[in-house]
Amino acid sequence: MSSTKPVLHYWKGRGRAEIIRLTLAAVGIEWEDAPYLNEPADFEKLRSEGKLFFF
Repeated sequence: MSSTKPVLHYWKGRGRAEIIRLTLAAVGIEWEDAPYLNEPADFEKLRSEGKLFFF
């Protein structure tokens, strides 16, 4: 297994990524949440810069 810590790029709150967080915790893998999706304005900035493939 890789020695690098995975980084989860999603909102800080629960949502579609919550199952990923729960799974990582259940199997004992430490991970980091990406720091740039804390507020709706962060999402809008990424969207306006064209960094989201679905918008």
